[in-house]
Amino acid sequence: MVKMKTLRILVMVALVALATTSCALKQTWDLMGKWQKVDGTETMEFTGDGVMKWGDGAYTMAVPYTVNESKRLQISLGSLGAMTVELATENNALVVKDSTGKTATFRRAL
Repeated sequence: MVKMKTLRILVMVALVALATTSCALKQTWDLMGKWQKVDGTETMEFTGDGVMKWGDGAYTMAVPYTVNESKRLQISLGSLGAMTVELATENNALVVKDSTGKTATFRRAL
């Protein structure tokens, strides 16, 4: 009886840990891949190793990024500091909102 109770507790702890982890990963998982700006030439590509590649056709750069629980993307710009934007993903669209409220919409690139 004690073993069954211990097993149930372990299973519950594992399920809670899995649910918590999957929610945290989903925010970045939705982001993974390449995105094309709807009204422009810019592209963004988010990799699983924490690097965002941004380009506009003529220029490309790769910068480290992180995403927190509230879907805020922080991009490290080295000695220039960091930039934080809000993200929303839905139906293969990515909306990026900066600190001034300006938004840009990207579509998942094929």
